[in-house]
Amino acid sequence: MFDFITIGSATQDIFIESDRGKIIETRDINTCEALLAFDYGAKIEIDKLAFDIGGGAVNAAVNFANLGFNTSSIIKIGYDLNAEAVLARLNEKNIDKSLVLRTKEFKTGFSIILTSFEGDRTVLAHRGANSQIKISEIPWEVVKQSKWVYIAPLNGDSNLVLDEFANFAEEHGISMAFNPGSTQIKRGVEDLKRVISTAEVLVMNKSEASGITGIRLSTDPKHSEWEKDMLEMLDNLKSYGPKVVVITNGKHGVNAFDGKTYYFA
Repeated sequence: MFDFITIGSATQDIFIESDRGKIIETRDINTCEALLAFDYGAKIEIDKLAFDIGGGAVNAAVNFANLGFNTSSIIKIGYDLNAEAVLARLNEKNIDKSLVLRTKEFKTGFSIILTSFEGDRTVLAHRGANSQIKISEIPWEVVKQSKWVYIAPLNGDSNLVLDEFANFAEEHGISMAFNPGSTQIKRGVEDLKRVISTAEVLVMNKSEASGITGIRLSTDPKHSEWEKDMLEMLDNLKSYGPKVVVITNGKHGVNAFDGKTYYFA
């Protein structure tokens, strides 16, 4: 029996940091967006470069394993060098690999993460095998024995697994944490309501929360309306039924609400 099974993506990540990027804000009467820009056609100097293993399912599994929980991960990878790097990270963290899916048709997921001088990140992602998890490949009997499942963002055809996976968790008394990604958010909150309502924990970043609720937050937490809008966003998401709502906000911290108390760290 596992304490946690995570499902979602696994990627080889390259982190690129350059102070030469410019942050451009665009505003209209309803929205405020921030764009990371580099000089077109220029050769940009990189200040820092790092390689790591990421993806929502792997990142969560690593954190659970670091906390001492018996953890496995349902991910799909190819037969390439990036796949070997992913497997090495699972070995390093003593994460069970028995649920890892392999494919010869697609490459392992790959991401380039651009970090601005403010510390926020913009991600260029190749989904690859991450988007190819199928319902028929889920080891349901193993999932049934897990205490928790953590559903990370599911991309492409893998999104078709979401509702079945969430329903299975509820039917068998498995606690669920749900971190929807852009593919799920495009479905709209009404379509996601069933999944959200069964979650013990709903977690997403500020942009994702804005996408679901339609509530726009200023990029500056010191803005006079920021706290009011954040509390409204937490209330809105809590109304759909999850026991705890968590909204992350990059370097500005994390907000949470359990229906009684608002938390900030």
